[in-house]
Amino acid sequence: MGVDTIHHRYHKNLVKLLKRERLARGLSQSEVASRLQKHHQSWLSGVERGYRRVDFVEFILIAEAIGLDPIEVLLEIYGK
Repeated sequence: MGVDTIHHRYHKNLVKLLKRERLARGLSQSEVASRLQKHHQSWLSGVERGYRRVDFVEFILIAEAIGLDPIEVLLEIYGK
């Protein structure tokens, strides 16, 4: 039986952190989505509401689009 990763505390903490940091930087979902090029605002909304799971590459791309160091994000998430 596999792990339900979308409901795991690490995923929830990751999503909370990404949203918090996006808002702290004054970025809209649309702005971040346009920086990601392949994704629409509704995709990011689904991520932030916990309806979509973020894979590793998407995590790195979102973090960079927000202006975060992915390594620092991982360290913060893992420490919670």
